[in-house]
Amino acid sequence: LQLRDLDLQPYLAYWPDSLPFRLQSAVLQADLKLGFEQNPAPAVTISGSVTAEKVRLLEAGPSGSAPGAAPELLAFDRLYLALDDVRPLEQLVKLSAVELSAPTLSVARDRAGRLNLLPASPPVATKSVAESARPASAKGQNDAENQAAAASTQPWRVQVGRVDVEGGALDWRDATLPSPARIRLTDL
Repeated sequence: LQLRDLDLQPYLAYWPDSLPFRLQSAVLQADLKLGFEQNPAPAVTISGSVTAEKVRLLEAGPSGSAPGAAPELLAFDRLYLALDDVRPLEQLVKLSAVELSAPTLSVARDRAGRLNLLPASPPVATKSVAESARPASAKGQNDAENQAAAASTQPWRVQVGRVDVEGGALDWRDATLPSPARIRLTDL
């Protein structure tokens, strides 16, 4: 699978409103090899490289707010990932390199102590009506459901060979202090 200069601008209208940030711009490159196998269990493998350039994420503003009115949350010139062995069904990610150029992160803490990086309220886990109504004897009968449930409880294993960050900046605003403070760290 190869992608060259895929500009996400035309697809931004489909960005989910439920996320605590909005994508303003991004250009993607990918050179990936995908493998599918079923012997005896299904397996998916991914290797290659992915690059995201000219990425800008904004804080999610209220619905209907003017585009670009929200403060910038994260921006970077380039993020390169070298994928050695990614197996999503086994929840395994092996990266040989992560390279990040000119990242800028803007973190703000409001008077209540909430950070702008987190959603306003955590999602609530609910059971579907069909799940609640199913008798206890039928709940464990489907092997595929049991395997999916077991896989969802396993933590992801991530291995990274090398991380390079070049020319970053952190902008911190804190409204919990007696006089609101703003700190900017550059060339991190």
